Amino acid sequence: MIDWCVTAWRQQSSQRDQILTWLAEARRLGFEQYGLVKQGNHYWLCCCNYAKSDLAIHVRDHVRLSKAVFVQLEGNQLICVAWNGDTLLGASQFNADALGIKSLTTIAKHWFSTDGMSCPLVFGGAHSRQILETVISADIIVKDMPEIDFSSCSRRARLRSIRRSPIWLRRRVIIIAMIFALISAVITSWVYWPAQVKVATAPKPTIVKPVEHLRPHWSPSHLRHLNDLLASVSYLAGWQVQRWQLSEFGEELWLQSTYGSQQDLFAQLPNAADWRLRRSGNAVYVERELPTVQNQALSRNAVAVNLEQFDFVITRSESGLKIEHAAFDPTDANQWDALLNWLIQHADSTQLVSAEAEASGYFWSLSLQLEQISQGARL
Repeated sequence: MIDWCVTAWRQQSSQRDQILTWLAEARRLGFEQYGLVKQGNHYWLCCCNYAKSDLAIHVRDHVRLSKAVFVQLEGNQLICVAWNGDTLLGASQFNADALGIKSLTTIAKHWFSTDGMSCPLVFGGAHSRQILETVISADIIVKDMPEIDFSSCSRRARLRSIRRSPIWLRRRVIIIAMIFALISAVITSWVYWPAQVKVATAPKPTIVKPVEHLRPHWSPSHLRHLNDLLASVSYLAGWQVQRWQLSEFGEELWLQSTYGSQQDLFAQLPNAADWRLRRSGNAVYVERELPTVQNQALSRNAVAVNLEQFDFVITRSESGLKIEHAAFDPTDANQWDALLNWLIQHADSTQLVSAEAEASGYFWSLSLQLEQISQGARL
């Protein structure tokens, strides 16, 4: 019986230097096994402690498609491996039950969609297709193939001891060590070289004029797209969205790259042409203007909404209130409908002044700050 590695510490890059850095990090983290193969222009790195073979490489060697989301039922687990060209999108396993199927389809939604990557769904064996038959939408391209034999292992998929580095990595380590020794010698010589004494002069003071900023305000209609946006960016291959927030320029998504490139990011963002990449120090974020608000007004629900029934927490103060939800689920339409209807019902007496959501797994910690602008119904 082969010990397969499915969920692992995975990295990928087209640069050997980056692979060398990650392999050193894997040793520091205590991993004992690793696999490294070249897929097109990328190197795929897989590190773990418990397995002997990489299932993602084994599947990729058996499926002759440039992009695919491969699913096969093994026991009570759904094995899923996805790629797009040279980029590995993900490798994981899910319970073959309703919750597992929902998790799989939520993660792979953008991979399937026609406005995303348009990856075909490839089933290994007829039984695998029967499990997901009820959740396959008409716009998904579906392909079938025989089950992949997981009792044998392709040579490329075998893992090796992390103490056995590839030849080119060993050569690179020697070169880097020599360069480091040379730089150290130069720095040492520079430190002990007699320095010229310079007379310090006081810099001229810079006069900074204060700039007044008007605090922006928003209406409920500016948030109508938010639920769909959070659902779309809950999982991005190679990138992790850390926070969404409103800004004076529109809205921002703050991100951290795990292995993806800028091209990988914009291939997965909804309406990618609207977003602009920005940097703030070491942080990376994308911003865009808020989607155009249609002329028609949002309909007002006559039935009063009790947000506490949907696990929202409302904190009131003299000037307004804050609405928070510690585990907001964008796939739960009831939560979003309740919040949007509440904002519409109180639009005459409140003004939205800030909104942000921090990612927490597949959920979001949502926070909205509102000001009271007139005396009306009790908030």
